[in-house]
Amino acid sequence: MGFFDELRQRLFSKSNTLWQEVIRRPAREVAHQKKWSAQGPEVLASLHKAYHYQKAGITGSWQIHVFHSRYANGFAVDFPAEMSAMDFQHLFDLLRDRVLAMDYRLANSDRRFAEKPEFVETIEKHYLKPPIQKSEPPIDQHYGNILIELIKHDEEPRHIKLMANIYNDRLYQSPRSFEEFMDRLLK
Repeated sequence: MGFFDELRQRLFSKSNTLWQEVIRRPAREVAHQKKWSAQGPEVLASLHKAYHYQKAGITGSWQIHVFHSRYANGFAVDFPAEMSAMDFQHLFDLLRDRVLAMDYRLANSDRRFAEKPEFVETIEKHYLKPPIQKSEPPIDQHYGNILIELIKHDEEPRHIKLMANIYNDRLYQSPRSFEEFMDRLLK
């Protein structure tokens, strides 16, 4: 396929998104999460240890992928075989709650379904922003905007991805350390 054919296909083809909706957890899932939250600190501590192991090049109990760049930092954790799909979803929501406890606000929380050639992909997303406490520059951006995604293929969890995207603008203060963020998030 030539360059212009590919460009035309990208511009004029239909989106593969089947539908998008706001995340609303049923009461039974909320109740299950409350019961599960007792083991949350243990799961976070294990994930914290695995994150630092991965950074040191050591294989830990979780399969972790670390992302570092000038404007975005984050990690992805693969769905562990020994964890249930519901518990992995609870971890996803717990990460959101931990970021909210850092004085962030939930800007968006939605679920998108997209048709792929081999499966239906579901992406659940929590998008969190720091509070804008003053409008005079420089504005405190905390750790930047936080995006947390839970990716599923045919309703089977694949991984959770968390990214901290910073503002690189003179209107904003320099972001706080991502390592500090990870320590606060997972401890």
